[in-house]
Formats: sequence, C-alpha cells, structure tokens
Amino acid sequence: MDTGYFFELPNSVRHISKNRLILYGWLMIGNGAVALTNACVATALEAVKTHLLIQYVNTHWITCVYLLTGASTMLVEKLRLNFFHYLAICMNLITMFVAAGALVFDSFNLDVISELSSSINVYRWMSKLPQKAILAYNIMDIFTGLFALAIGVATLRELYKISHRYFSNLDYLKSCSLFMAGLLLALAGLIKEVFWVMEVKWLKGLGDSARYMFLNYTTDEPVWNMIYLLTGVLTMHAARTASRVVAFCGLPLLIITIYPMVQYLWVDYRWLLTVQVAEMTAIVLQPHTLLYSNIAVTVFHLFVVFFVVAKLTKAISKLAFPWSNLRLDCDKKLRSSIICFGLSLILSGALFSTIDIVNVHAGTFHHVFYPSEHKLPFYLIPAGAFAIASIRLERRSFYCIPVVTILLIFSFHATMFHVITYLYLTKNEYFGSQLCDLFFYGRHKCNYRVEHAGSILHFFEATLAIAVLLMSIYGSFLFGRLCSFYRIDASASRVSMSAQEARRIGNCHRVVRGAAWAQIMIGILVYCVSVGFRDNGPLHEHPLFVIHNTIHRTTLSFMLTIFPAAQLILSNVVHLSPMKALAIIGIACSRIIDILIQIDYRNLAYLGVGWAAMTAAEILTLFLQFTIMCACAVLFDFSINSYPQLELMDYIAAPTVADQQNCKQQPVELLYSLQEKADVEENASANA
Repeated sequence: MDTGYFFELPNSVRHISKNRLILYGWLMIGNGAVALTNACVATALEAVKTHLLIQYVNTHWITCVYLLTGASTMLVEKLRLNFFHYLAICMNLITMFVAAGALVFDSFNLDVISELSSSINVYRWMSKLPQKAILAYNIMDIFTGLFALAIGVATLRELYKISHRYFSNLDYLKSCSLFMAGLLLALAGLIKEVFWVMEVKWLKGLGDSARYMFLNYTTDEPVWNMIYLLTGVLTMHAARTASRVVAFCGLPLLIITIYPMVQYLWVDYRWLLTVQVAEMTAIVLQPHTLLYSNIAVTVFHLFVVFFVVAKLTKAISKLAFPWSNLRLDCDKKLRSSIICFGLSLILSGALFSTIDIVNVHAGTFHHVFYPSEHKLPFYLIPAGAFAIASIRLERRSFYCIPVVTILLIFSFHATMFHVITYLYLTKNEYFGSQLCDLFFYGRHKCNYRVEHAGSILHFFEATLAIAVLLMSIYGSFLFGRLCSFYRIDASASRVSMSAQEARRIGNCHRVVRGAAWAQIMIGILVYCVSVGFRDNGPLHEHPLFVIHNTIHRTTLSFMLTIFPAAQLILSNVVHLSPMKALAIIGIACSRIIDILIQIDYRNLAYLGVGWAAMTAAEILTLFLQFTIMCACAVLFDFSINSYPQLELMDYIAAPTVADQQNCKQQPVELLYSLQEKADVEENASANA
C-alpha cells in the first residue's frame, strides 16, 4: 500500500493557496514572542513574589506553546506532510485551552492585586514598581491570550477546509465500545476539573504556605483536565462519524496526555505518602478524601486511555502500513531474557512503592529529606509491562520497543537523585545531633538518635536504586539496539530516491545532530552554573534546601544532557530505521510535555541564578526538541514509505566479519552516494 496519502497531502491540495496558513503562523509566532518577552520582563522586575503574597500570583511560562503552534502551522505549507497537518490541529487545540486557562488565572491575579492594593500591611513591603509590573504583565497576558484564541480558531477553520475536502472517512472506526470509552474519558476529565477546584477550596483552610505548595505544582492542571475532556469528545466524534482526521488527531493527543496524567498522579501520591499538608495544622489530621478520590479517578482514567489507544491503534493498523505486520520472532534465549528483565522492572517498582508505604506508616526519619521524589514506580512498572508486551504481543512490537526505551531513560535519571541524596545524607550522618531542631520542632516524641530500622530501610532503598540505575542503562542499550533491527532496503531506497529527497534527508540529519549537540552543550553549561554558583541566604546550608535546591537542580541538569545524548546515539542513519525515528520522536514529545508541565512552578525571582539558568535552558530545550521532532518526522515519512529489509527474525546463522563490515559501511556509502547524486543533478540543472 502507498502510505503517501497518510503522510503526504494529496496533489489537489497543493493547488490551493495557503497564504492564510503562513500568515496565521507568523501571527502566532509573533504573539508567542510577545508573551515570552512579557514573562521575562515581569520576572526580571521581580513583579511576581509568590513566597510573600497572601494570595497566589504566578507567571505563565506555558504560553511558550504559542511559538510551537505558529511553527507547526507554517510547516503544513512548507513541507506538505500530513504529520504537520495533524500536528497543527493538535497544537492549535492545545493552544486554545492554554490561552483560556491563562485568561482565567490572569483574571484571578487581577482580583488578588486589587485586594493587595487595599492592604496597608502588604503595601509596606511591596513597592510601586513590582505592583505596576504585575498589572502590566497580567493585562498584556490577557491580550496575548485573546489573540491566541482568535488565531487558533481561524487556523482550525482553514485546516478543517482541507480535511473536509480531501480526507475520506474510515468506516471501520465506528464502534459502540469506542464511543462509550470516549464518554468515560470526557467524564473523567470533567470530574478531575471539579476535584481540582474542591482541593483549592479545601487548602484555603490550611494556610498560605500549603496553598502555595499545592498551586506550585498544579497551576496548569485545570488546563490539562480540559484537554482530557477534549480527547473524550474527539474519541466520541471519531467513533460516531468515522472521521479520519479526528482519529489521527485524537490518538496523539491521548498519548501525550498520559505523561501529565502520571505527573499529577505522582503529585497526589507524594502528598498522600508524606502527609505534609496534614501536619501543617491540627485541624486536619489526615489527608483529605479528595486526594483518595482524585487518585482513584486518575487510575481509572489511565486504564480507559490505554484501552482507547489500543483500540485506535488496532483500527489504524487495518490500513496495512508497512509496520502493521511486523513481528518480533527472536530466539528463546533473547525472549526469556526480555521477559525476565520486564519482570525485574515490575518487581523493582513494586518494591519502591512498598518501601514508601512502610516508611510513611513507620514514621521513618529519612523520608522527610526527600518527599518530592517517588517517580520510580511510575516509570519502572509501565516499562516492565511494555517490555513483556513487546514479546507477548508480537504485532505490537513496533510501538512497545520505543516506549520501553523512553521509560528506561526517565528511570535512569530518576534513580540518580536517590543515589546522590543517599551519599549526601550518609556523609553528614543524617544530621543525627540536629534532627529534632531541623525537622521535628515542637514534637513531644523526638530523640537525637537515628532509628536503626530507618537506616536499614534507607540503605536497602539506595542499593535498589543503584541496581535499577544499572538495569536502566542495560535496558536502554538493549532496546535501543532492538530499535535499529527493523531497517529498510538501502539499495531500493537509493534507486527510488530523488535528488530533492536526498538533500532533504541530509539536511534533516544535520538538524537532528546539531540540535542534540546544542542541548548537550547547554546541559554542561547549566551543570557548571549549578555547581559553581553558591546560593546565599539563611537557609542555604539546611539539608532540605541543599537536597531540593542544589542536588535536585544538578540532577535536572543531567536530564538536559542524557536525553539529547540518547537521541544523538539513535540518530545514526535514522531514515533507514523507522523504529529509531519513532523513539527519537517519542523522546522529543516526552521532553516537550515534561517542560511545559513543570516550567510554571519555577519561582525565578526567589530561587536565584541557578534556577534562572535552568529555566532558560529548558525554554531553549523546548524549541530544540520541537525541531528534532519535526526533522525526524520527515525522516520517518521516508522510512515508512520504503520496503522493509529485516523483520527481526530468528538468528539462524551468525553473521561473518565481512557481513558485519558491509553492514557498517553501507549507511555511510549510502549517504555519500545520495549527496554525490544530488550534487551531480544540481550541477547538471545549473548548466542547462
């Protein structure tokens, strides 16, 4: 089957003038630049001081998504691939919800500012300049949000015209079970939105610091809740009308919402285990019922999302794409190794969850040092499940193997924080002589000795973290190698490729490598800043400040180098390996969503130079990862439209040394011959 209709716009579309899309793209990019500049200026003037305000006022860094939306809209016309058509629709939908959320929070901020202006006590420390800067920032942010809504609606209207005219429906998408699942998705998003409002009202009775801590992590949660609602509506529409475009837009939206769903589930899980909010006041002695309800709804939501993703993936596979019949038929030794590895990951994640629960119920002292890191169970258990699924569900190996690679890279980064924190605490002997004064002030039952059971559990947890660290490195290498097994026929691609395609592939390879190297250099620079700049203040030597500020920021700087390094390793001849291209795209999407979720709780005006450098690096990483994703999409388009050369069959005979050398030299010769062919044809056309 020719998949060009899926990844390339029909020829009849090319005759339509899409100057409006170019115009809308430039307008959205300009609007995003204004929003980003507005946030930078407000931060530089220290207009937002959330640690001092009685109420909560925040800066919306998530509005950086306007820039990505404008770029994706322009790429529809520039590259003429359906990937960017679907991407532009998804990005404009997300932008509209982000703009709507920003308008709501800006209106709340203006109400807070009006209350602060009438307060004499607050006005004493709040100078005229920050107050005017807060007003200017929120007013400008409201205008940019309204403009983004208008441009988003206009862009979706133009994209709908193309979709309505030139994309046929898929009748086999009609399904009653899919419609009911979409209804459950919409209800889950609506219930989570209601729960978020109820949690904010509940936290008002716990003090300003509790509400600030909660909103620091969940400022953008209502925006994602509305996107969850949108995915449910799109699923119901696809199941009812069998719309091809709605299905291909709803599926990536469902996939990218899994990460914020897990992120906010982790936030509720952290609150439930550490009971930090409950200990701030004597009125509420236990976590509120809303936390339990929110966790239960999120878990149910995740199961429904996975069901819908599997359903849509199975329906899309009926289009007979080249990878739909791919099977992972490996020998028994490799199969048993992967299954044992997956079971080990699941067991490790279950052990971490058990240790967390035991520590909380036992009141173990060391758990108070790092209450914000319980992410490993959320990475290890799904990674193990997908690793086993890649063997048991052989026809889903094309999707499962890249997912396992991505999750193992995330778990590798998460274990680093545990190991470094353990080394820091053991070096300082857990601050045993200062334990009561530092952490248990005002408690009746507190002594100056370190509990023996707590130190044993902490040692076991650190040892398990080191083992998971090594397993993550091994698993990332293993599944990265499996991604490179599925290759296309290089000789056939050399014959069928035109000079323009050769130039495009060469340019995309250079873009991917250049963007990856740029991120690695940025990560090294941020690491030097994190280590070199010492935070000044009365609490800079407090263990909690060191762990959650210096150590946590340093491990985040590792993330800036680990992910682009993995993409750089996978980028070798990626146009011949569609699974490697899919893994690189998945890493880029995960990093983009991760940055958009966490960037808004960076309080730059308070945390100093280190966090300012980290946030600036993450904004640059956001744009560079988007660039990598778009370049790999072009390479993925070429690879899936070629015939497969190898389908991960059993190892019948060991390859010879000469065969291995030919396999290693073939991609280099291919790239050289393609570039040479492009140069020859370009010179011939110039002479003509």
